Amino acid sequence: MNERLRELEIKITFLEKHIEEQDRAMLENYRSIETLRREVRRLSEAVAQNADKSGATGGAENGARGTEFGASFGSAFGSALDASLNEEPFPANEKPPHY
Repeated sequence: MNERLRELEIKITFLEKHIEEQDRAMLENYRSIETLRREVRRLSEAVAQNADKSGATGGAENGARGTEFGASFGSAFGSALDASLNEEPFPANEKPPHY
């Protein structure tokens, strides 16, 4: 009986350590994703600004295509990005639902 209890305690200790490592990895991933979201937003805004500038310079064929691309890219991608950025971040101190 003591041996069985000891084995269970070892398994629990291992699982607790594993959960802590997973939590750290998830937090790292979350931070990376947030950094990438900010970068994508910045790049999206830069593309939209460049498209606006190229469309405002006249009726050149490249400028018109750039504006069209910027508008379609900005509206389709921007709305998806806005939706994901408005989500509440995962609180670091909140316990997962299986506890």
